[in-house]
Parts: sequence; C-alpha cells; structure tokens
Amino acid sequence: MNRKKYDFWTKLRDYCNKRMTKAWMEGGNCDSKCSLCKQWESHGIVVKTYPQDDGSEIRECMNCGNKWKAIFTPAGFIPIE
Repeated sequence: MNRKKYDFWTKLRDYCNKRMTKAWMEGGNCDSKCSLCKQWESHGIVVKTYPQDDGSEIRECMNCGNKWKAIFTPAGFIPIE
C-alpha cells in the first residue's frame, strides 16, 4: 500500500517538474530578456545575478556585457533602472 502511494507521488513530482521545465523553456515567468542584445534567457543566453543590499539585483548578460538593476517578483524580473 505504501509503495503505491510513493510511486504515485514520485510520478506526480516528475510530471510537475517536466511541466515547469517546459514552461520555463517556452518563456516562463522567470525569463529575462537583455535590453541590449534582445535575447531571452530561456533561449540560451546566460544572465548572472548579483544580489544587492537593498533587495534588488544586478543582472548581467554574458552575451553582450549589458548590466541592469532589477527586482524579482512573482511576475518575474522587473527592471527598475
């Protein structure tokens, strides 16, 4: 009985992880776009994040070197400067 429950929850977790990964790769809510080179993070560019003391973050595009200040919200990263 416990094995069936474990298998069910394992399959459900795997399914949810697969759906979240798919949503991310299709431009999910945590995706970020460089304003200079116009490339999305989900389409292959690397964007590094440096936390700041005021709760914001400095985002740096590794493709072109552009830096911008943003905050993270449930709607994703929002540029503030």
